[in-house]
Amino acid sequence: MSEPRVQWFSSAARRNAGLTGLRLDAAWPWPLRQQIIAPFLLLLVLIAVVGVAALTYQATGAGLAGFDQDLVRASVQSNDALATLEAGRLNDLRALAARPGLSIAVEAGDPELSALFADDAKLALEAHVVIRIVDGNGKRLLSIPKEKTATTYGGVPAIKRVLAGTNDGRGDKGVAVVTENSGPYVYWAAPVRDTSHRVIGAMLLGVCVSDIAAEIGRAHAGRLFFYGPTGQPLDSSGGGLSPDIRQSVSPDQLMRVSVTANGHTYAVAVTDWTMRGERVGYLGVGLPADGAVDNVFKLRVVLVSVFVGTALYPLLGIWFGLVLFTHPIRST
Repeated sequence: MSEPRVQWFSSAARRNAGLTGLRLDAAWPWPLRQQIIAPFLLLLVLIAVVGVAALTYQATGAGLAGFDQDLVRASVQSNDALATLEAGRLNDLRALAARPGLSIAVEAGDPELSALFADDAKLALEAHVVIRIVDGNGKRLLSIPKEKTATTYGGVPAIKRVLAGTNDGRGDKGVAVVTENSGPYVYWAAPVRDTSHRVIGAMLLGVCVSDIAAEIGRAHAGRLFFYGPTGQPLDSSGGGLSPDIRQSVSPDQLMRVSVTANGHTYAVAVTDWTMRGERVGYLGVGLPADGAVDNVFKLRVVLVSVFVGTALYPLLGIWFGLVLFTHPIRST
């Protein structure tokens, strides 16, 4: 038997109530169970939406705070690693510049200059470094490994100062970033002097910027982005730095930017790139930001599942209770 429905009011009752032709079941067309459970369902949905939003906001904030700490830590570690790498290359440079017979061979422009460094060719290849020896005008006399292009380094300001015998307060060495056919290189330069201490050339020890980025990135689980003094990227990935970012970076303050490279988004902490106390550009240390976005999505899925699972049991309890409660009514 279907549920009983209240029929038309009497004419007097309709007139007294101000109702004309209105059916009670027209105002409440749903069955009794749905009428009772609908408010509970709406309340649970509201609690789920508000609860998921609030917990996601708090968890996301805590997660991003931890991500920022990891980013700062990676930046500090990478800068320390870069300083350690520079110290090691300077020690190698001093040893090369002190090679017996070097000044005589440079002064004579000896074409057999490579014989002095025959044993260093394999070591340089394994260490991913290049060795250049130039005369007093910056013209290359020797290249290890061999380079066909006759590059002149006399116009590079830092190398030009070394060839001029300038002492900058930290010594007579210099550092410069030089773009060559195979990419940008960081060169450390030391003067070559004759017996009267006159500068007759320079010894250069260089490392490709991409090799530096790969070496330090592997050690500290981050990706390095090197930029020149004007913010231009020194590799093909990512874009340049805006003037506002460059002006905001200081020795005590880093800036965070977003960089897309190789189809991935990185959160990048940008700091000064300094060598021998001078800024040669900007260094960005990035961590993949894709994972942080995925974690937020996964967190929302988990929270929604928890709320749905938690609400399902009381909702089912209410439903079965209503079935038992309304069954006698339906049977009359």
